[in-house]
Amino acid sequence: MSLSFRDVDSKRKLLTIVFGSGARLFALASQFGILVLLSWTLTKGELGDMLMVLTTYRMLSFALGSGIGAVLLYHVARAGGGKVAGARLHRTALVIGLLSILLFVLPLVIFRTEVATLFQKPSITDWLLDFAPFAVVSTLSYVTMGDMDGQSRITSAITMTEVIPNVIRLLSLPFFIISNIPVTYIAGVFWISVLVPWAFQIIYLLKNLRDGFAGFTMWDYRYATFSAINSVATAQLQGIDLLIAGYLFPSEAVASYAVASRIAALYPFFQQIMLRNFAPRVGNLLSSRNFDKLNSELTTTKMWSMIAIAGLSGLIILTSPLVLLIMGDFLQAIPIMCVLAAPAAIRTIYAGNDVILRMTGRAGFNLTISTLAVCIVVAAAIILNDLVGIYAIPLGMLFSSIFLNPITALFLHRRGIKIVNFRDVPIILLCLLSIVLGLLADDPFLTSIITGCGLCATAMWVAIYARRNNQRIGK
Repeated sequence: MSLSFRDVDSKRKLLTIVFGSGARLFALASQFGILVLLSWTLTKGELGDMLMVLTTYRMLSFALGSGIGAVLLYHVARAGGGKVAGARLHRTALVIGLLSILLFVLPLVIFRTEVATLFQKPSITDWLLDFAPFAVVSTLSYVTMGDMDGQSRITSAITMTEVIPNVIRLLSLPFFIISNIPVTYIAGVFWISVLVPWAFQIIYLLKNLRDGFAGFTMWDYRYATFSAINSVATAQLQGIDLLIAGYLFPSEAVASYAVASRIAALYPFFQQIMLRNFAPRVGNLLSSRNFDKLNSELTTTKMWSMIAIAGLSGLIILTSPLVLLIMGDFLQAIPIMCVLAAPAAIRTIYAGNDVILRMTGRAGFNLTISTLAVCIVVAAAIILNDLVGIYAIPLGMLFSSIFLNPITALFLHRRGIKIVNFRDVPIILLCLLSIVLGLLADDPFLTSIITGCGLCATAMWVAIYARRNNQRIGK
């Protein structure tokens, strides 16, 4: 019996999710390994300073690269994902990305001593210089990722940005432990690991240079600018938060928070696969104004997002004591990880907001909301700093999630896109209850067990509910 087009399409989507999940699972495990290797190579203070610089450059490169890449994603996805259609625009985007990142990196390198004095952390002077190539190469890689996402080459994009870089880092970092290689050379491992897979992906652009470049319109520049600023504003975790922590707290405290936030950044690991696979379909559905199909796919995406966030964050928190003990004196990061799980859980109610806004070209509205979110995080850190210490930063993220996401949902609801389903609220309340009960325990091991088990149980309950609901619909 021959397969229908729908069956083939479903199998293709399933294959993408399975491969992407496997690749992401490997990247998840390898990033834990990289954190352990770095903790064995550097002192706690050095690790905090290095992660602060690495995060700053990563935030800049992601903002500029994904902002310019969003233009590629927008045009290529709406054109049906054709490779030829985006090649000329891709070349132009890479040139713009290179010039843009140099505008930010060169001043940081030239005035690195003054920056170190401002943050009262002299050791970041060398890190600012050594990680500069990483910022440049990462920006170009993120630009290319936008083109690949527009073509629905999700597995290739994950391989380029996640799998190969982590393999290179895992194989290279042990040499710093068993030899006398200067630790500043660690930066070279990071930027070479990004350069190698990206270079292979752009070979086809160099073969047909005679095809030339495609010009960016003023709308493209404006859209890329809004998207880039929005990326900075939305980089509350492993971005703005580490800059705030680095300015307000000593290097040792920054190291604990940096480890916690780096691990917490993995909570939406699998959700990001679904949203990246969702983005090209959003473009096509919006173009055809098929809002019924869009709302249906959005509901399914949200349900699996809840399962992915609750399940993965629960497993990570549950197993975190083992990893943190191997790293050294980092058990105090566990309560921070639990608090950081709260805003991630709340945002699952609104999963898909950013994707839809980006594909509708509403970058200005998204930017306004993201800027307000940063203001809330900064204000909370300053006001609550003396009262709760470094926990003020994740609490600021929680407040911004509670207050601002409903505004975006209302904005989209008025345009026929249904974001909020009140049946999702009990699920989020169960997640928050698990986190609060864990934090009440006066022991990091008990905290990880209570919160981790509670989140995993919630994910299992949602999965069972979703399966029964699908069976009922099938009947």
